[in-house]
Amino acid sequence: MDFLDPVFDVLRNEQMKAFKGKSEERSPASQHSDHTILGYEFNFKFWDINDRQIAQKNIQIKSLKKFTGKRFVFINHNFFIRLNVNDEALKQYFYEYKKLGFTGIQVGANHFISSPNSNEVFPQYTYNPDITTDWNRTPTREELYRIFKAAEETGLDCELRLELWMSQSYKKKYNFICDREGIVPNDIGLWFENYGRLCEDIASFAQSEGVEIFCAGVELSSMQKYISNWGDLVARIRRVFSGKITFAEATCHYLNGWNCWSDEKSFEKNAGKFWNYFDFIEMNCWDPPIEDRIDQRYSIMVDRFKKYWIKAYNYYKTNFPNKEIAFGELGAWKFDGNAIGYARTCDTTVLDYQELADVWSAYLQGSLALDFASVAVWAIELTKDEMPYPVTASLNGTPAIKVITEIFN
Repeated sequence: MDFLDPVFDVLRNEQMKAFKGKSEERSPASQHSDHTILGYEFNFKFWDINDRQIAQKNIQIKSLKKFTGKRFVFINHNFFIRLNVNDEALKQYFYEYKKLGFTGIQVGANHFISSPNSNEVFPQYTYNPDITTDWNRTPTREELYRIFKAAEETGLDCELRLELWMSQSYKKKYNFICDREGIVPNDIGLWFENYGRLCEDIASFAQSEGVEIFCAGVELSSMQKYISNWGDLVARIRRVFSGKITFAEATCHYLNGWNCWSDEKSFEKNAGKFWNYFDFIEMNCWDPPIEDRIDQRYSIMVDRFKKYWIKAYNYYKTNFPNKEIAFGELGAWKFDGNAIGYARTCDTTVLDYQELADVWSAYLQGSLALDFASVAVWAIELTKDEMPYPVTASLNGTPAIKVITEIFN
């Protein structure tokens, strides 16, 4: 045991003796200098001087601090493909979430806009390559009903999120990278009237099904500046919905200085000013640059995560001191090098599941240190199996699940 420090929470590669690039581990070469070990079980065997085994001990590495706030899991946009099971089997999926330590689920109600300048928003209940991808059609009320019923019967809270997406035909024709973040309707008042009517309809359904949280918009960055319009819209929702109302902001883009809807790069200028109308603040986190080299070091990632987010956290705590702050989306890709940031994830399809586990440990340890009220993990799908398509953020079948469970349970 001389190779171990008296107190430690990471192991160097030569200490860990695991994740050596085996195909079943999906970890390329694994030259990273150290790893998280939270949730992992190590088997220690002891021999006497006569080479006789005298003891064996299995030890699971525990987190010294648990995340006790609300813990949501996003069941992914294509959850409806898992609904070909009976209601009892569906409930078993939700019991699995509870075993992992989650207290609630997030469900997306995808809707669409035909172009950035359109004033109309609409559902699309069937796949249409001109409008939808193969994963983001609008769920039917029956599909949502089954999900909410199963969640309620297993004791999980529900957050229903209204997500607006640009039509695929427009994105492909004009190479429009902004999607919902860059919509600029021709008539702002008419757009809010139409969007507000949609919010009322969906929120009314959510009320009838006992949904606890309604998210009235996701990453509509170019529309956040219309503060009074949002106040009117939230007031309309409150007439039909008694639960909590929030908005999921693309805060990570503001911190990165990425802006496709205007020339303004300042975080303070882009940050939401409308939060007094909402019950709490949701910030989305995807691919923050918490490492500067591909062969990452977990031991530095937690502090870098905290330093990355402290600016936004302090800004909102100062300007909206009575509002709780949550991560509406915590997500990371499975690609090697994803800890470097978003630009890197587009360059490779080499999978690295150990890096994914390290990133998730940094996310959750950082969230604990910053005292976030709740977090939402993106995503664990309605199945125990690993996803057959690797270019995704689905955590099914990856060691990140062990890390998340250890910090949550």
